[in-house]
Amino acid sequence: MIDFVQSTVNKMVSLYQLVRFSNTCQYFIAIFFLFLFVNVSAQDTLKLRIKTIDKNEIFVKENIEIDTIFTQLPILENALNQLITNLQSKAYLTASVDSISKQGNRVEAYIFVGEKYRWAKLINGNIEAFFLSKIGFRE
Repeated sequence: MIDFVQSTVNKMVSLYQLVRFSNTCQYFIAIFFLFLFVNVSAQDTLKLRIKTIDKNEIFVKENIEIDTIFTQLPILENALNQLITNLQSKAYLTASVDSISKQGNRVEAYIFVGEKYRWAKLINGNIEAFFLSKIGFRE
């Protein structure tokens, strides 16, 4: 009977030590994953640099407004698409993203801006007024 009691006590002590060790391990594992998450999230930050094929740096600084730090590549791509839309709305109708280069967490986007288009003056010639009104032409 004494052997049984000693065996049970030894098992309980071992179990207690295991639980204590387990709690300690849980803390270390939690700290490990915390550092891993912080390290991974810092690596996922993408830094964008815009380079234009046909314009100089002064043009970029004066006419291109875009964030330069992104957390995900799809968000960066959406921002580039919005940049092209903005340039086109400013009459740079041929603006486009030529290419994107990614090395590590650095992304370089090569942009073709093109020339700024201007409205031409249209004069009513030999087209009937009915057709001109349908297309929204006004002198």
